[in-house]
Amino acid sequence: NPLPAQTITLTGGADTHLYAWFPTMNFSPDSGLLVRSPNVAVALLDFDFSSLPADAEVVDARLRLQVTSQTGTGAMNIKV
Repeated sequence: NPLPAQTITLTGGADTHLYAWFPTMNFSPDSGLLVRSPNVAVALLDFDFSSLPADAEVVDARLRLQVTSQTGTGAMNIKV
């Protein structure tokens, strides 16, 4: 018998960003993530899924991101 559906909220386990202009710099302790196009800066997020049972079926997943500053006036497209 399948287990009843339940909601589990995961928080980010670790994050950083890679910046093409500073390829050897470690940004891991920064409080924010930098995203800049075209491919100048990309964000990396890591989540700990160990709280999910090995046979769990994920039927819905959502990621919420908040923009705290933007230098351009154009649209911001983020691929996940």
